[in-house]
Amino acid sequence: MLPEDQKRILGYFIEEAKDHLNTIEQGLLNLTATVDDSEMMNEVFRAAHSVKGGAAMLGLNSITRTSHRMEDFFKVMKESTVRPDRDLETMLLQIFDGLQEQLEQLQSPFGLTNEQAQEIMAPLEPIFAQAEAHLESLVTATPAAPAATPPAPRPAVVA
Repeated sequence: MLPEDQKRILGYFIEEAKDHLNTIEQGLLNLTATVDDSEMMNEVFRAAHSVKGGAAMLGLNSITRTSHRMEDFFKVMKESTVRPDRDLETMLLQIFDGLQEQLEQLQSPFGLTNEQAQEIMAPLEPIFAQAEAHLESLVTATPAAPAATPPAPRPAVVA
């Protein structure tokens, strides 16, 4: 592929990723409402999934890893009745900030170097583990949705 084609494709990815990050940020800033709204939860999940896919196609490993972890967290929240707490919100916002920082570096004149990616990822790795453990504890602490009870049988009407 020609270098100018690579630049053009990278430019498309950056513009698309900005839109997706905006969707993710809006979902995270009001996480409780997002979790309660299945359509919004799906949008946030798809946004993380799209960033992951685009980054993977371009070989942007740190962005791929970060967005994949976010996608995993959103999937758990989407598929459970978990109630996010302040700690989970904080951790997810920290991960989001790391993802946003990587995208900003990618836009810089020198791009996102391996060294910069490692510097950004170093503090994120323990947050990934903490968020995963915390989310798991919230899921196990959340009571399962009650099973639907069948309606009581109606008395037979004799004519």
